[in-house]
Amino acid sequence: MLISIIVPTFEPGEYLNMCLQSIRNQTLESYNYEVIVVLNGCKDPYYKNIEAFFLQKNYYNYHLLYSERRGVSLARNMGLKAAKGNNIVFVDDDDLISPEFLEKLLIHSGEGIVVVSNFKVFKGSDNNECSDDYITRCYMRNKAKERNSLFYKRCFMSSVCAKLIPANAVIGRVFNENISNGEDGLYMYLISDKVSRIELAAEEAIYYRRVRENSLSRGNISSFVKIKQCFVAIYEYSVIYIKSPLKYSLIIYLARLVASIKRLMITIR
Repeated sequence: MLISIIVPTFEPGEYLNMCLQSIRNQTLESYNYEVIVVLNGCKDPYYKNIEAFFLQKNYYNYHLLYSERRGVSLARNMGLKAAKGNNIVFVDDDDLISPEFLEKLLIHSGEGIVVVSNFKVFKGSDNNECSDDYITRCYMRNKAKERNSLFYKRCFMSSVCAKLIPANAVIGRVFNENISNGEDGLYMYLISDKVSRIELAAEEAIYYRRVRENSLSRGNISSFVKIKQCFVAIYEYSVIYIKSPLKYSLIIYLARLVASIKRLMITIR
């Protein structure tokens, strides 16, 4: 199995079906990948609805897991534990990927290589009207002037989505389930000791992020919780670096601290 795609979901609706259909539409032959959908929180009627959708569409390489506990990090950890692929791809349940996404990312795959895709954001149900965000600009900037340094590509370390991650980089590594704001950046830093370089896939490999208020990974979080979790994230970054200073980049560690402090200041305002 070349790729395990992990899709965490909470109280899903039609957007999940659209997400799964975008995966089904891949140019890469379906026997090369598996899809692990992790439903967490309320079970009924969502579990049966997802099962029925799998059967209706004949999704034989799609697997459904469930936990009554809610949390995107918990769901991703369950998916990682069940994954059998040589590479990992995370897709949020309301997002979409272009048909060439997996095939184009796989071209650059290798030990210690994280491959990132182009990135677009959209609202509603029409991904034909897209806009750019900071990851898009980072992608285009690095496409224009390719650099091998992880530091120059650190902007890609803020999210686990829109990339192909080698499975040997995530073995024994789990998402911090106590953090729901900034957990992606923390996880990417945790596995950065196993990453030798970041490569960019072709521009037609696109991850489409849907802007939606009640997404599982982008839901409403109180300012108090955000502030608390910023301090927790700073602490966790420090623990990772201090425990293994020879394995982790000091510059990237400091950059992640600065990013956490900026997020803290924005929240306080």
